Amino acid sequence: MGGAAPRREFMIGEKVRHYVVEAKLGQGGMGEVYLVRDTLLGRSVALKFLPQELADDSSARLRFLREAKAAAAIDHPYVCKIYEAGQSGGRAFICTEFVEGEMLQVRIQRAPLSLHDALRIASEIAEAVAKAHERGVVHRDLKPANIILMPDGHVKAMDFGLALRVFAENMEQTQTALTQQGTIVGTVAYVSPEQLRGQEVDHRSDIFALGIVVYEMLTREHPFRRQTPMDTMAALLNAEPPPVSRLRPECPELLDRILGRALKKAPGERYSSVQELLRDLQRLKSAEQTRVAPRPRRSSIAVLPFRNLSPDPETEYFSDGIIEDILWQLAQIGDLKVISRTSVTLYKGVQKSLRVIGRELGVDTVLEGSVRYSGNRVRIPSTLVDVDTDQQLWSQAYNRELQDIFAIQAGVAAEIAGALKATISPAQRKRMESPRAADPEAYKLYLKGRCLMHQLTPASLQMAIRYYHQALEREPTHAPSFAAISTCFANSGHLGYLPGVEAFPKAKAAAEKALELDVHLAEAHASRALVQLFYDRDWQAAEKGFQQALALNPNYAEAHLFYSWYLIARRRFEESLAEAVRAMELDPVNLFAGVNVGSIMTLAGLFDQAIVHLRKTLELNPDYVIGEACLAHSLLGKSRFSEAVPILEKWNWTRLHLAQACALAGDRDKARQVAAEFMDAGQAPAASPFELAQLFFFLSESDRAYEWLEKAFAQRDNKVIFLGVLPLLESYRSEPRFQS
Repeated sequence: MGGAAPRREFMIGEKVRHYVVEAKLGQGGMGEVYLVRDTLLGRSVALKFLPQELADDSSARLRFLREAKAAAAIDHPYVCKIYEAGQSGGRAFICTEFVEGEMLQVRIQRAPLSLHDALRIASEIAEAVAKAHERGVVHRDLKPANIILMPDGHVKAMDFGLALRVFAENMEQTQTALTQQGTIVGTVAYVSPEQLRGQEVDHRSDIFALGIVVYEMLTREHPFRRQTPMDTMAALLNAEPPPVSRLRPECPELLDRILGRALKKAPGERYSSVQELLRDLQRLKSAEQTRVAPRPRRSSIAVLPFRNLSPDPETEYFSDGIIEDILWQLAQIGDLKVISRTSVTLYKGVQKSLRVIGRELGVDTVLEGSVRYSGNRVRIPSTLVDVDTDQQLWSQAYNRELQDIFAIQAGVAAEIAGALKATISPAQRKRMESPRAADPEAYKLYLKGRCLMHQLTPASLQMAIRYYHQALEREPTHAPSFAAISTCFANSGHLGYLPGVEAFPKAKAAAEKALELDVHLAEAHASRALVQLFYDRDWQAAEKGFQQALALNPNYAEAHLFYSWYLIARRRFEESLAEAVRAMELDPVNLFAGVNVGSIMTLAGLFDQAIVHLRKTLELNPDYVIGEACLAHSLLGKSRFSEAVPILEKWNWTRLHLAQACALAGDRDKARQVAAEFMDAGQAPAASPFELAQLFFFLSESDRAYEWLEKAFAQRDNKVIFLGVLPLLESYRSEPRFQS
């Protein structure tokens, strides 16, 4: 009867404008797709034509072209690029890149994906969709058939050219046009409840669809699909799917919560943006990182404190320094796992079997020995022991002049590496053989400074700096002394012992002098990078510095820890947690390293995991105030105020944290009372302006919060770098004033 004549298919070799048809790729509700050759640019591309039933509708063609042009503005590696939108012979088409790979739908049909792969793919899809939403484009037909897994493992999200561009001023008109004659735009099994009801649609429909895709990747089951389309639609509107963990017990509870929120029936109860969903997926990936199979096993060693057998007990610093330098030599060997000085120092004078010590430190071997320093001679007998068998793997006694001490240390390190069959590169060997000082007296002054520096008190750091300057008076080109001065000032700055404007420039100057003398000093690279992170806020330079430090000394626990701060501030959750865990592995008895892992988990929003980890860490010292404060913040993240507040009431150091907790708990009067103490420097020590800004955010006093935030930036408060990652400030992150 009436109506347009059916359109013929394009033939192989037929020309459509400047495209030559090479093959038909497919046909469906979204139209026909052809592989064609672009004769102008000499490349293979895909042409997608408007569905047959809409081909004669001029308004539909115009709308198709307008939406395709809007989608062409999306530029992201995980989005199929649109090159052109046009018409030929009365038929509208879009030209896209030709993507080779496997449809996610086909991959799911073979078998459920691993949790690791599903989270990786979901995160990439979310990144693609978030970029589209930034451009005002809503997909409305997100499904496994529209996701291609490319040969390199990454994804390409397809069909954004057939999405709906959201214009608030004509939403009703657009909605009516696209759903006329009872047609639902989008594949029924993946549409949102509001789409089914013909209600206004926005970006939250894509969040619903993405939740379905993730569920399907993990279970091979669609959470709402039933035997008939009508039953499927009824399930989409009314049914609640079983938690993924019921079908895949290895999936964590956090994943159930993420999908439960994404699949809420009411748009207002879902994630407010795909970026918010993506952050939770990344946090889950970070949590799973700690459960990944361990790295290939490397030889591992702990160098225990040597017994001081010298006649003068005041020379204890010398035996401690000898050990530190042997550790420094060994730590440069990337083929070895070397436990940090902080952890091994705790075993000084402790009566425990080597097997127990090895188990506590997580190592296979232990080096033990003694130092006898008298006059100008040094005797150092030492033994390397396998902790499981008590077998001696190597033993040597050195009896030399003091001026030969550097050769002794390098010899010990090289022979231990040989006994453990560890590979030493030529560059590592050259650095190991370089003397740490030419003047023995300068070296002794340097060792006294190292002994004091590790106490990390304001007085000990200042005293250490004086010893280093005395060493430099005797040997002005002693690069390690400059590096150590840099570390002392950097620690004084980030621990709040000195104002940042005083400490950090001095730290940077000393580090640069050290590197001018010896570019291979990992300590100088790390301390300068810490300044670049906290004070200069030069992200690129800071990352480069941390990476250089770790390339020179892969076992440098503090550098791994500092790097974890950089990475969390950059919202690189998975990498940050990996670096924090690595620091803890290298310094397993150091409470600060253990607490840092919990702190990174808290900043990543992994509150449950953080609480468990911090409580286990605090078993070593229940009164460790920094650990207790971090635990309290994890509890605040779960709104467990009745547990957090008593912890923070214990110490004066946490008074401002207590005020923040009271504000979050609704006790505003107490919060303001404590805050008043800190704003009056005559009654209490001046507080971090950044922490005061947080307090006023929690009190919903935005103007005062921004006032203190401005002060924090002006004073270069080092905590400012975490502004973009603090979970409890999430609700303010979208405010233009906050972003600026």
